Amino acid sequence: MLSFTIGKLTYEDLASVVDLTEEASSIWQTLLDQAPSLTELELNQLHFTTEKLRNIPTQTINEATIWARAIYPMMVLAETDSIRAASEVPLTAKFPEFEIAGIADGVLGTLTGSRITAPFFVVFEAKRAIEGTDPIPQLYGELICAAYLNHRHFPQEPQTIFGAYTVADTWTFSRGQIRRSGDRVQVRFDVSREFRQVFEAEEILKLLKAILKANSFDQRATSQDDRNNAIE
Repeated sequence: MLSFTIGKLTYEDLASVVDLTEEASSIWQTLLDQAPSLTELELNQLHFTTEKLRNIPTQTINEATIWARAIYPMMVLAETDSIRAASEVPLTAKFPEFEIAGIADGVLGTLTGSRITAPFFVVFEAKRAIEGTDPIPQLYGELICAAYLNHRHFPQEPQTIFGAYTVADTWTFSRGQIRRSGDRVQVRFDVSREFRQVFEAEEILKLLKAILKANSFDQRATSQDDRNNAIE
């Protein structure tokens, strides 16, 4: 069995074990159009964090500071009653032919005790400077792992999962659709444009909220019931 670490994944690694397709998609504008309106409290909190962000050099300051001042506070603002933000979350996917394991920089998902048991949204923080590598295949690795874990709670194919990679305060979103076809895993990823948090904080938060609303287990169960009723 081939074993891969999320933080070292390359396109070549993924292509050796999955059938991978990447496409541009209009899903992101659709999600923005369907996103719930932000409350006055959310707008005030967003304004506070954004104004703090304007006063630092986001493109050159270190990753830990950007994570603490920009990325993680945005994730916390997207929380719901049943979905919580967490950092440094272990993820693992084990297929008959290969396995992927590693640590997600951030996750929005169902919290059971002190563990995230169902990750609905994952974040990969791209490393800069000398140690920097292509963040896209590493995000894809996180998405495959998250879809694998979610499949245990809500089996369906394709398994849909969302995530983003961040470079400084810039977010690039991706939707993954993962299914099994014979002895191969097929994955399709739809990638968004870049969203700069210091200028587009409202759009980022709306996307996060729309994604969580569309991808929660409650919503999936409702959608499945609707399909079953339509069949009957």
